[in-house]
Amino acid sequence: MKKIYLVALIMFVGLFGFAQVNEVEPNNSFATANLLTYDTTYGSLGGPDIADYYKLDLDFLLTYYKYGNYAINITVTNTDSVSQPFIIKMYKRGQPSSLVYSENVIYQAAGVIQPDGPVEINIPAGATASQYIRYCGQALDSMYYVLSSPGKFDYYFEGYVVNLVRDEEPNDSRATASLLIRNVEKNSGIGYTRVMAEPATDTVDYHKIIIDSLSNLNLRIEAQNNSCTNNQNIYYQLFKNEEVNSFSAGYVGNNSSVSSYHEVISHVVLNNFVIGDSITIKINSTAAFRYDLKVGNLGGGGNGYDDEEDNCCTHNAIYLPDNVTMWGNVGLYDYNLDEYIDEYDTYQIVLPQAGTVLFNVLVENLECDLGDQYLYYDILDEYGSEISSYNYMYTL
Repeated sequence: MKKIYLVALIMFVGLFGFAQVNEVEPNNSFATANLLTYDTTYGSLGGPDIADYYKLDLDFLLTYYKYGNYAINITVTNTDSVSQPFIIKMYKRGQPSSLVYSENVIYQAAGVIQPDGPVEINIPAGATASQYIRYCGQALDSMYYVLSSPGKFDYYFEGYVVNLVRDEEPNDSRATASLLIRNVEKNSGIGYTRVMAEPATDTVDYHKIIIDSLSNLNLRIEAQNNSCTNNQNIYYQLFKNEEVNSFSAGYVGNNSSVSSYHEVISHVVLNNFVIGDSITIKINSTAAFRYDLKVGNLGGGGNGYDDEEDNCCTHNAIYLPDNVTMWGNVGLYDYNLDEYIDEYDTYQIVLPQAGTVLFNVLVENLECDLGDQYLYYDILDEYGSEISSYNYMYTL
């Protein structure tokens, strides 16, 4: 069974069957590659058909995002009479010389969990194997998936991009620092592999804010290691006006060894400023990190996740059955203490079979302010990778 997590407010969930997407032959070359959507694609290999080519449809994502992690969630069944390998390769821009990733689907005996037992790259006749593959820390670009085997296989898979990141470039120097707006969170990325740019990796970012108010002058940096490797870090330095020496610096989360896909948070109280001063924020990292910056009113008293309920996060998400209406509220704020009481609500949905999930979400803005209000959601897969996110705007 697959699990997905949803941050939402009031919802009704329905699980519906859907028409499977089958490969369309011929798709044995870059020129004839099938276009991938977020649907599950079914296909087969065998005989002269030793490779199937697919291309990710990134046109819509590229209008909003710059970086992400490529992912494949695949299940294969060996329909041959002997053991055979099944290989997945990724190519950029449809060039045979642009191979960037190659991995065999691994078979492991039932009841043995990786990495506790022996694994095989040759899948036994009649056996089924599943694998989740990530290619991390990349700029969004034309990407092709090539599935191949010398044997006979049936397979189905989803190919998509997870943990999407927006970014504002160039901001590789103090002179080109991107502008922060008070009380507006900015999403950025660092350490990602660039497309046709020098240097090949985004190694440094600069951001700048002009102080226009001295109330609630705080900085929050929330970052996630979006690389596929552990023991990485993201480092910040803060500079006042044009000074060359930083007045504050450190590892985000005070953690110099962040595991893959783990999050870290730092809060910095900004003192000794006057209106008109500027603060420059310099960010470095040892790998690909998604990070969010916010200067101003942070809420939560500097404690990272600010939810005081029991469903702030994936580890304590509330189970949400299909065809059930769930009521709740989110965004409760204590204006006296200047902090969020309930900032996040998280729900877990377990899919008993492949299908399409339809979320019906009805919300009501309970704020007295009649200006634009937002309800924000993230959808994560069972591995904690972000599948989708969106801002709903309401002026009720």
